[in-house]
Amino acid sequence: MKKLYPVVFALLLASALHAQEPCEDTVYAYVHADTVYLHHDGAYYNCCALIDFQMDINDSVIDIMERETFPQGPCYCYCCFNLMVPIIGLQSG
Repeated sequence: MKKLYPVVFALLLASALHAQEPCEDTVYAYVHADTVYLHHDGAYYNCCALIDFQMDINDSVIDIMERETFPQGPCYCYCCFNLMVPIIGLQSG
């Protein structure tokens, strides 16, 4: 029975390492004229998802939420996406 422990531990370790996200998650923004371009590179979502953005602007705070939608249903895999949403028509300041 003692010989089984290293095998079980190795299998659990391998599955835990495999379950980690394979992409680097980075969020950044830049401004050009009256538009802010918000990027989310390495977003880890279901491969068949379409990503919707919901935006709320209150005074000087902009909240942006990403949401997975599945018009054709989800897949059995996850992928890395590079997402970008422009925020157009902002006033300076």
